[in-house]
Amino acid sequence: MSRKKKPLPILENVTIEAVAAEGKSLAHVNDMVVFVPFAVPGDVVDLQVRKKKHSYCEAEVIRFIKKSEVRTEPMCEHFGICGGCKWQNLPYEEQLKAKQQQVFDQLTRIGKIELPEFMPIMGSVHIKEYRNKLEFGCCNKRWLTREQIAEGTQFDNMNGIGFHITGAFDKILPIEKCWLMDDLHNKIRNAIRDYAFSTGMTFFDLRQQHGLLRDIMIRNSNTGEWMVLIQFHYDEEGDEQRAKALLQHIADKFPEITSLMYVDNQKCNDTFGDLDLSVFKGNDHIFETMEDLRFKVGPKSFYQTNTEQAYHLYSVARNFAKLTGDELVYDLYTGTGTIANFVARQARQVIGIEYVPEAIEDAKVNSEVNNISNTQRQNARPQRGIGSADLLIESKVEGGISRFCAVYHDANAIPEVGPLRSGRDQFLQLLMPHQALYYHDGESIFCTQFINVYDYSGLNIGGKSYFNTPVHPHVAHRDNRGRNVAYEHTEFTSGKEIKQAAGNAGIGLTYANEMPFFHFADYRTAASNDLPGAPAAKTISITHSESYRTRLTYNSWGRSYKLEMYNRSKKAYENTVDELTGKQLTFDNVVVCFADIAAYAGDSHDVQSVNYVAGGQAYLFTRGGVQVGRWEKPHPTHPLKLYTETGEEMTLNRGKTYLALVDNDEWSNFSY
Repeated sequence: MSRKKKPLPILENVTIEAVAAEGKSLAHVNDMVVFVPFAVPGDVVDLQVRKKKHSYCEAEVIRFIKKSEVRTEPMCEHFGICGGCKWQNLPYEEQLKAKQQQVFDQLTRIGKIELPEFMPIMGSVHIKEYRNKLEFGCCNKRWLTREQIAEGTQFDNMNGIGFHITGAFDKILPIEKCWLMDDLHNKIRNAIRDYAFSTGMTFFDLRQQHGLLRDIMIRNSNTGEWMVLIQFHYDEEGDEQRAKALLQHIADKFPEITSLMYVDNQKCNDTFGDLDLSVFKGNDHIFETMEDLRFKVGPKSFYQTNTEQAYHLYSVARNFAKLTGDELVYDLYTGTGTIANFVARQARQVIGIEYVPEAIEDAKVNSEVNNISNTQRQNARPQRGIGSADLLIESKVEGGISRFCAVYHDANAIPEVGPLRSGRDQFLQLLMPHQALYYHDGESIFCTQFINVYDYSGLNIGGKSYFNTPVHPHVAHRDNRGRNVAYEHTEFTSGKEIKQAAGNAGIGLTYANEMPFFHFADYRTAASNDLPGAPAAKTISITHSESYRTRLTYNSWGRSYKLEMYNRSKKAYENTVDELTGKQLTFDNVVVCFADIAAYAGDSHDVQSVNYVAGGQAYLFTRGGVQVGRWEKPHPTHPLKLYTETGEEMTLNRGKTYLALVDNDEWSNFSY
C-alpha cells in the first residue's frame, strides 16, 4: 500500500521581490526561494505551492492581497495561458532593468567575472508588432482553459490554430489575435482557420500522425513583402487538391502575399529543413534591407526576428570590432550572411561558416545582390567593352545600386561587351526618342510597361526570359570562366551578335532621323567649346549611394576625364578599366543631371524611378571647366536637353561622353 503524498502548503502574505528567469518572479519564504509565474515585483499574494524541492519551490498565485504599483495591464487576451510574452504585466522599462540585472548577477555571482561599467540595454523602439516571423501549429486537440472546463463549454470541433502549451506537446491554444507581428498575419491565420472549418478540412493529430492541415509559418519584411508557408500531411486521396484549394483561397484573399509556399510533410515532427518546398504563388523568397544592403530571405533562412533591433545589434557589434579594413573576419553560423555582408566593407575579407545548404546559397546571393566581393565569393566580372561606347550612362536602378548603359552609334564598332543585365526604364526613356535598339537581359516590370505603352517592343531585344523568346531568339554567349561567378554576370554579346539578333527580329539598324543625344560642337569645323571664363573643375566626385561613388579626374594633356569607382572593401577609389583593352575609361565630356529618384510606389524590390518630367539642375564638364544650367525632358518620347542658365542649349565637345543621373538627395555629396 503506497503512502499518500502530503498536501503542498499554501504560503500567505508573500511579497514578490524580483524578476527571475523564464518569465517567473521570485520571493523568499523561510530561507526558501519561491518561483512564481505571472507575478511582478511588489505584488503581495497568497501562493499555492505546486512543486517542492529541497532548496526551492514553485508556486502560483491564488489570491492578490495587493497589486504592485509597477504592474501594468497586459494587452493580449491570451496572456497567462499562451506560452509566450510572459512579461506583459510588467512595463517594458522595468523588464529592461530586470534583464540587465540578471546578466550582471550571472556574470559576477556565478561566473565570478569582474566587469567594467555596464552600458544600458538598448531597448526595442517597438514593443508590439515587431517580429518578422511566427509559426502556428494546427491541431485537432485544442487546449481548454480552466474556465472553459468549469463552465462545460462545448465546441463544434476541437480543432485549433495557435501556439503549443508548455508541457502539452499535442495540444494547441487557439489564437485569435497575437500582438507580436503586423495585424495582417492575424487576418491570414484566421482566414486559413475559417476556410478549414467551413470545408471540413482535417487538422493534424500529433499522436496519431493523421490530418491534413499541419503548420503555418508567416514572415514579413521591411520591404513590405509577405511569405506564407503551409505544411500539409497528405493522408487520403484528394488531399493535395484540398490543400491547393486552400492555397488558392488565401492567394485570392491576400494579394499582399508575395511568396506563398507549401509542403507535404510526412515526418513525425514539423521541421522542414530537409524537405523540398513548392511555390504556389510568387517567389521563393522575400527581401530585407539594412542600410543600403538587401538580404534575400527564404523559408529556411535564419534572420533575426526583430529586423529593426537586428540593425542596432549589428551596428553595435561593428562599432565594437573597430575594423580598419585589414582584418580577416569569420562570421560563424552566418545564416543568410547578414553580419558578413554588413561588415564586409570595413574588412579585408569575411568568411562565413554555415551548414544549411539553402542558407549558404542565400548568403552567396546576398553578396551578389549587394555587389560585395570580399566574402569568399567573386561577385562579377569587370565591365568589358564599354570603353568603346560613345555614351556611357550611369544611374541608380535598385536601392543604392547603380548600373551602366552603354550607347554605341555604330553596331559594327561594338566589341565583345557585357556583362549584360536587365533593362530599366530610366535608360529606356533616354533611348526611345532616338529610336535606339535596346539590347539587354531581362527587364523590370516598369520597363515592360513603358515598352507596351509606347509600342517599343520592335526595338527592345532581351525583354523576356534572357532573350530566348519566339520573337527574339537568344543571340549572345556565356563566359564560363570562373565557377564562382554568378550566372547573371556571365552573359556577353558583340556587334556581330547584335546585328544577327536584329536581323532575326526584322529590325533595321539605320534610321533616317538619326540625331545625337546632345548638341555637339560642329564636326565640320575645328570649333570647340573651351568654356571661356568658366570655373575650373579638375576633379568631379559623384555619389549615387554610400557604396556607389564615381570620381573623374581631368587630364590636361589628353583633355579628357579619367573614370574611377569606389571600392567598398578597400575604402578607396580604383581606376575603372575596360577588361577587354586593359585601359582606363576616359571621356571628353561629363554631364551630371540631378533628379528626383525614388522607388516605385508599392514595389517590394526597390526598383528606382527617375522623375524626368520635373527636370533639374545640370552640370557640363569639358576641357577642365564647368558650366551650370538645367536639363529638361517633359515627356518619355522627348529627348533630354541641356540648357545654360541663359537658355541656350549647352554645347559638348566631340568625343565620348559620360552621363550621370544622380538623386537630388545626394547633392550635398557632389563636388568639383
